[in-house]
Amino acid sequence: MNPFGTITLAAVLALAALPARGGAETVRIVGGEGTSLIAATTGDGSVRTVAAASFDGMVANVEGGTRLLGAARFVMTTVVSGNELKSATIAYTQSGRRDVTVTIDIDPCWFELVNDRDFTAEDFGADIREKVEAAMPEGTLDRTIGTWLAQRLSLLAARMAVPLVKSGTLLVPPRG
Repeated sequence: MNPFGTITLAAVLALAALPARGGAETVRIVGGEGTSLIAATTGDGSVRTVAAASFDGMVANVEGGTRLLGAARFVMTTVVSGNELKSATIAYTQSGRRDVTVTIDIDPCWFELVNDRDFTAEDFGADIREKVEAAMPEGTLDRTIGTWLAQRLSLLAARMAVPLVKSGTLLVPPRG
């Protein structure tokens, strides 16, 4: 092989070894992280589903190279009776440089996730992250924690919504 061919081959192999640039962001937690999903039938026959995710330690954006020490937790709760959505809320708590807790209703987004076939769990996670960020003081939600929040919301929302979608349930607003 000629010297130019050798250099070209070495350059191509070096470029192939670099990490791929994609639209997704990889979040790594150093410390403790957990998720849970619990569904229970209440006394009136409605199903209350509680999804939670939390981390305590360092959260790092692998592609961006940013790291942040802190803790965050969210608890997403939905109550469904038959095909009636009684409530859907999220409570988000963050500790670190700025401690903050917000609770918001997520009914419209939950209706979209369950009823609209074009609305994905990823869309849901991004929408709820934006709503949480809007409810917090300006600049409180770090981008890396926001990425973690959107990804975990997407994961748990998909696990909560899939049974409703598979059963063919179309949710309706609460009856007056």
